[in-house]
Amino acid sequence: MSDQSYLVLFDADRIKDFVFATGRLKEIRGGSQIVRDATDADTLIRALSLKPDQVVFAEGGSGVLKVEGREAAEALCARIAARYRDQTRGATLTAVAEPLDGDFGAATARAARRLRLAKEDVRRRQQTSQSPFTRPCTSCGLAPATVTYERGGGETDQLCDACKVKRDTADKLRDQARQGDDVLLARTPWGQQFLASLPAERRPDWQEARLAADLTDLAALSRPNNYLGFLYADGNGLGDELQRQKSEDDYRHFSRRVSLSTQAALWLALQVHFPQPRRRQKVTYAPFELIALGGDDVILVTAADQAVPLAITLGRLFQHISAGLAALPLRDLTAGSALETALAVGRRALDHLADVPSGQEVLTLSCGVVISHPGQPIQNLELRARELLSNAKREFRREAALDFHVVSTPVLRNLEEIRREEYRLKEANRTQPAYLTRRPLKLDDAARLLCYVRQFKAGGEGEALPRNKLNALYQALFTGQDAASFEAFFLRSRLNATQRAKLDAFFKDFGILTDRTAQDEGPLFPWGKDAKGRTFTVFGDLIELYEFTHEGDMTECLAGAPGVKEGGR
Repeated sequence: MSDQSYLVLFDADRIKDFVFATGRLKEIRGGSQIVRDATDADTLIRALSLKPDQVVFAEGGSGVLKVEGREAAEALCARIAARYRDQTRGATLTAVAEPLDGDFGAATARAARRLRLAKEDVRRRQQTSQSPFTRPCTSCGLAPATVTYERGGGETDQLCDACKVKRDTADKLRDQARQGDDVLLARTPWGQQFLASLPAERRPDWQEARLAADLTDLAALSRPNNYLGFLYADGNGLGDELQRQKSEDDYRHFSRRVSLSTQAALWLALQVHFPQPRRRQKVTYAPFELIALGGDDVILVTAADQAVPLAITLGRLFQHISAGLAALPLRDLTAGSALETALAVGRRALDHLADVPSGQEVLTLSCGVVISHPGQPIQNLELRARELLSNAKREFRREAALDFHVVSTPVLRNLEEIRREEYRLKEANRTQPAYLTRRPLKLDDAARLLCYVRQFKAGGEGEALPRNKLNALYQALFTGQDAASFEAFFLRSRLNATQRAKLDAFFKDFGILTDRTAQDEGPLFPWGKDAKGRTFTVFGDLIELYEFTHEGDMTECLAGAPGVKEGGR
């Protein structure tokens, strides 16, 4: 049948390899912008002469389109792939066509299977072009250099086509900013969306905020100085849920609901944790850089002191916004009004973020957060954050969860190996090891952990817990269970009543009793038993976040977040 409807599913191949190929913030910025420009719905409608109702979903490197006729569908697959390859100068995109046959859910499931197989075939066939007669790209070091890039001052780089187009894209943002080499937040497409989400009275503070020139400059905005936070968030089981949608309308509604929930949650979370730009050398900077935002995916680099709190707020807002949008007619709203609706739902939720949203339509996401010095290659940070995210998802299926890791060595080792060798205490006189971490954590447990850090620091001398004594207990954890228990009781005996009450409340809240005696069942404080019967302590998790958590900035512990609720576009 020549007039039979077809679905076209597409997905960019090895998208993170393209974006993170060089590790340079400028080219990462350019690469992520190229992917957004090449695959978002509005661009595809204009570039491919599609009608708006032909785009079921398109965002963040993937999408679902609808077209009449087999030949038209196959031609559209080829055009999408060729256009993406041309814009990225060599990166690939896989697209497949599948007849609709009246059952939208079954067709999307078949197309998704075909797409996975096709992408696997592409992956096997891909290889880096190498030759002893070519010069490697100065930036990525992988592809052969084909063009000369003028850096100014008479200096040049020999670049491959892909790195050149990424630099050119970033340069366009810089040139528009008219600020020398700096890029204004307000000149980037995602920065404009963030500014539009702000209350009107707060926008002037951000109009002149610049993006950091490199990761070192971004890390300089953190407290303590010289630390980055790399955040990777992704929805829990939402891809499977999307494939279970039975009709085209259901698919459109669900995909739009997820996308709007992610966007609104991110913009509001940034407002909560960064109420103002940060100043350095009399210049204001945005202490974050958005790398990817599409569907239920978020990749963000930020000042380290807000990375974990922001992840918690992002996850909580996503739950509330997705629940609030479930019954709303999103398809009838324009892009701007739909996002404003999602933001309004999120603003109302700020007064009760710690509550569980009501109803059966709650969606969740999980996060992986890496805290590191900026000298660590960003490709390594992305890999580690992805491992942490997978760890959280695996431990708490379909529940909002978070895992984090503070990188303390110049060499990034496998996470499983680190947790096995450095966070598991094996002693000859004990049959079972003790675990020096309770990570990954449910999102609410992570929030409580940070609240206790804040409480430990609050009150000044006489109420705040002495940092040197806390560090002594942390070091004792690695010497043995008995030594740690001795140090813990010694610490507790040296505290006044207010300080002791804080310490006791923290351990009790995480299932560890400070008044347990040797005759009682179970290990002695600071150890406890988890639901799987493993000996653990959560004290190490608290200490590792201690210097990155500051008194008074834990807005996710409060009833509301003043300054964010009012206002809008």
